[in-house]
Amino acid sequence: CSEDCSFCSQSARYETDVEPYRMKSVGELVDGARRAEAAGAAVYCMVTATRGPSSADLDTICSAAREIRATTHVRVCASLGLLTPEKARRLFDAGVERFNHNLEASERRFPEIVTTHSWNSRVETVRIAKAAGMESCCGGIVGLGETDDDLCDLAFALRELDVDSIPVNFLNARPGTPLAHSSAPTARRALA
Repeated sequence: CSEDCSFCSQSARYETDVEPYRMKSVGELVDGARRAEAAGAAVYCMVTATRGPSSADLDTICSAAREIRATTHVRVCASLGLLTPEKARRLFDAGVERFNHNLEASERRFPEIVTTHSWNSRVETVRIAKAAGMESCCGGIVGLGETDDDLCDLAFALRELDVDSIPVNFLNARPGTPLAHSSAPTARRALA
C-alpha cells in the first residue's frame, strides 16, 4: 500500500517482512466465500491494502460480490480504502451490504499516525458508503499513543456518523513500522 499508516506492516514505506500479494481472482474470492459459509460464517469480507480500489480491483470485487450473492447465503462486506460516490454505488449495486473503514484515531491524533491522507477523507468515505446504501463498520485502534480525550473524541465522531458497527481494535505493534516499539494496551486500558 502506498499510504504511511504508522501501525501498518502492509505499507510499502516500511521495511517489514510482509510479502506483497496480488489481487485474488473472482473465482478465488467466490471460493473463499463458499468455504467461509461451509465453516459457518454469516459474513464474508473482501479486503485490499490500498489507498482506494483501482478500476480493475473494483471490477473484480463487484463481479465476485454478484456471484457470492447469487450462490451463497453469506452477507458481503468490503474494506477497500477511500471511496468516491461512483465506486460506492457500484459496490452497493453489486451486492456489497457493508463497508468497513475505520477512522483509526481522533481527528486531533490522526495527523501523527497518518500523513498521506486526511482524517476528513476517512469520515467522507464513511458518509459516501452510507449514502450509497451500505451499512457502515467503523471504529479505531487503541494503543496509538492516544489520550483518554482522544478516545472520547473518536467515540463522539463515530456517534455523529451514526455507524452501524464499531470495532474496537488494539495495536499489535509490527516490526519495521514506526510504532514497532509501542507497548500493547494493558488489559485495564483495553477494558476502560
